[in-house]
Amino acid sequence: MKQHANWSERLKWAEDMGLKNLQEKATSADSILKAAQTTLTYVLAGMGGTFAYVLPGLERKLDTLLFGAIVLCGYFGVCGIYLVVTTFFVSDYPSPYQEAKNLLRDPERSIDEIRLEEIDSMTERLDDSLAWIVQRAAAINRTRVALVLSPVAFIVACLLFRSFG
Repeated sequence: MKQHANWSERLKWAEDMGLKNLQEKATSADSILKAAQTTLTYVLAGMGGTFAYVLPGLERKLDTLLFGAIVLCGYFGVCGIYLVVTTFFVSDYPSPYQEAKNLLRDPERSIDEIRLEEIDSMTERLDDSLAWIVQRAAAINRTRVALVLSPVAFIVACLLFRSFG
């Protein structure tokens, strides 16, 4: 492969751009986790509110509203568990940097060959970080949609209680 006279400069430029992109992905990942925390706060507030209604209601006979509140409290609990499992459990996030020992293996290779390989590795880490972000963002969005639909769950539970209770 014939290399242009500026090949080393192009490699350096590509490395810099890849590193910046990896750092931006890490910033996006932090934003995603903050959005997950905010969403979890909404879930817990909904669960706490319905639980505050349910707890004193357990002393009386089960009626339509109490049954709907019990179901809704469980619904919020399921939303919260789903959100925690899909977004907060610790998992590997790609490192923006290559380990030094990987860069020093094969001392007979030129620095340009090592840089080119590192750029390929950066591309893989970028793809992995994007997949990490997309998976968590999708889980947050699904949870938010479920929260918006929570009144529907309440209404359906009340209608079922009236029909079969």
